[in-house]
Amino acid sequence: MPEAGVARCRVLTRFKSAFTIARTLLGVRAMKLATTEAAVAVRVVDQDGRPPAAATLLQVRASDVGFLPTAEARDRLEFRDGLFRSGRPLRGVACVVVTVGASQAQQFFPVPILDGQPVNLKFPVDPKVAAEVEYANRLDDFAGRLRAAADTQRTLVDELARLIVAGKNPQALERAVTGLATLEALDKELTALLAALRTPAEAAAPDAAARLADADARLKALREGRPAVAAKTEELRKSIGSTNDPANFEREFAAKERALRIRRFVAAGEVPQALDEYDLLYELTKQDATKEQKAKLEAEWKPRNAGHKKARDFVLDTWRQLPDPAAHTANLDRLTDAAKTFTDHGDRLGLRNLLTALDQTYTKLKETSDRLDLNTESDKATLGEIRSLNTALLKVENEAIATVAKIENPR
Repeated sequence: MPEAGVARCRVLTRFKSAFTIARTLLGVRAMKLATTEAAVAVRVVDQDGRPPAAATLLQVRASDVGFLPTAEARDRLEFRDGLFRSGRPLRGVACVVVTVGASQAQQFFPVPILDGQPVNLKFPVDPKVAAEVEYANRLDDFAGRLRAAADTQRTLVDELARLIVAGKNPQALERAVTGLATLEALDKELTALLAALRTPAEAAAPDAAARLADADARLKALREGRPAVAAKTEELRKSIGSTNDPANFEREFAAKERALRIRRFVAAGEVPQALDEYDLLYELTKQDATKEQKAKLEAEWKPRNAGHKKARDFVLDTWRQLPDPAAHTANLDRLTDAAKTFTDHGDRLGLRNLLTALDQTYTKLKETSDRLDLNTESDKATLGEIRSLNTALLKVENEAIATVAKIENPR
């Protein structure tokens, strides 16, 4: 309230300086509005007063304390019945920010809260920006499908190994045949989707070339893993009923499979599991070489110091247990620090374990994004956070892959 003809107020602005400073400026005129406290509802329209063509790509947030640089969950407006609505009452003025997808195309609106009625905000969406956001969505979806296919292949390999070491070769053969058919169908589907993403107009979008190259590499790795499954299938088919000593044959077959499992665990940096497999392999073979190989792996896996152990524990346990995208985002710095610690110590196994943890994270994030309802502003905001997180994780992943290659293949 004014006192002695003076009313003190707080200035809300997205600029560093609220007012222009000049010798010719005598003062700034202000108007006192009878604002209230109420939930906010805004309708985003184009220059013609109609909903923009990219309405489903919009993100809207609002705060009554300023144009905050980062979005909090409580600031996100939910889209219902053509309006973006706040989930809580705001007082005096709403600082509304409208963004297209997770891009930087955004606009700021100060909205006085007067009577709780919906307010129209003009936000023309550049068709090029909308197309780029939509294309980025398709790239994200394809990356998720690639990772899901890789998970399917890994699951198949693990299931075959479990059946073989348990002496269930006929069941393993049946699972291998159906699994191969699934992988072949996935390959055709992914190949067609990737071709559709390569249309000249779309592939010219920012960072499209890098993301398409990454998709190529992942699809190639997926294809390179399939011949091993096919070879295992033929080996199972030829072995069933072809030996005069079934018990000895199954023991040898199981030992061979355990040795393969050890190599796969080491390649994934899952060293504790590999060490357990060495014990089981020794029970089958009773070979001293098996114990020597285990001891060598244990020595390489041993942390160099307390900081190294802390990084290992974070990647092995803490990171894998994080519940949601927000928690992953909050721990990105710790993940980056862990990767640097592994690099500084030349720890290829730690980096490989980190890469496996990232694969699991991508799968978790894809499952979360698949459950989102993009008709709600909060879920659209979560999707934007997932995309930003995927970009950051991809950088960590690529650096880890490059470092492992240098460690294991020094020139």
